Amino acid sequence: MRGGITQVAQIQFLAAGVGVGMVVDNATKSVIVFDATTDTVVGTVAIGAGPVDGDCAMTADGTRGFATDFSNRIWVIDLTTSPPSLASGPNPIPIANPGEDTAISPDGHFLLVCGSNSYTPVSVIDIATQKQIRTFSLGSDCTSVEVLRDGSVLTTSFTTRRVLRLTIDSAGNLTDTGEVLFLGSNPLNAYGAPGATAGFVVSPSSNALQSFTIPGLTPVDTRRLSGLGGGVSGLVHPAGDRIYVRSSDGAVDAFTYNPITGALGATPVFSIPTASAGSYYGIDQMALTPDGNKLYVPQPHALVVYDASTGDVLTSITHPALVQPTGVCFATAGPQ
Repeated sequence: MRGGITQVAQIQFLAAGVGVGMVVDNATKSVIVFDATTDTVVGTVAIGAGPVDGDCAMTADGTRGFATDFSNRIWVIDLTTSPPSLASGPNPIPIANPGEDTAISPDGHFLLVCGSNSYTPVSVIDIATQKQIRTFSLGSDCTSVEVLRDGSVLTTSFTTRRVLRLTIDSAGNLTDTGEVLFLGSNPLNAYGAPGATAGFVVSPSSNALQSFTIPGLTPVDTRRLSGLGGGVSGLVHPAGDRIYVRSSDGAVDAFTYNPITGALGATPVFSIPTASAGSYYGIDQMALTPDGNKLYVPQPHALVVYDASTGDVLTSITHPALVQPTGVCFATAGPQ
């Protein structure tokens, strides 16, 4: 103990209130847990060696983390132990799709998972029991999943070039709203703004992003990215007034954004040169601290930290387990 607070209590406080994050490393097949107040590593947890150890998600209270490995399973990280460790109970959790992208329901009860260009369903996992309790077929592949505060669930289909809107209820049931946004390119990731009234989608086969309104998935603006490669990952600032898009060939563009109308600024506020990024299905290859002040971008052998307002480099987190980092995530007050 130090000052009456155990290290475990400190980690939980930081995760829920200030910012403990996780990053998955595809080379070392591990999850690295870090403290965003000091940008230092708290601990590492070895997980299974899948084809792509990729995305992650954290519960809002900072007690549990989840990681994908593209081997039809989800790894559960206990963030209440010091150092963090694999959680007890069913672990890894078997799921009905390869598993690349993750999202947590608004009430914090369910983890949704998908990620493949094959025709596999969305998996719904009960977080309390660590078991898959439902699946839902889109009638196509599901390359990404995003859950919004109103219970809207945005999914993308790479092969059919669509964004679809589902809803999730308090029992974890998914329902198709029938709303579809058809695209001229293959989408990789879709995101929603705070308030769930607008969103945007990125594609690795196009160096442009498309915004839309919710409900209806009505197109609003298209903007070209500064990089020549296509968009692979995105973020919405917690304030809703700015979005960030990462290109495969090494750039992060920040645009002003209207979270109600979906309108985008004409040109980027700034562009950050970065290392190239893989075109993984749905993996969130950037993350913002819950207060929106710092932007974390995985790059070879480091997690580079930028000022989210200016794009200036602040620092880099390095560690022997950080070799090929992929997905990065924080515990937040809830989904977008």
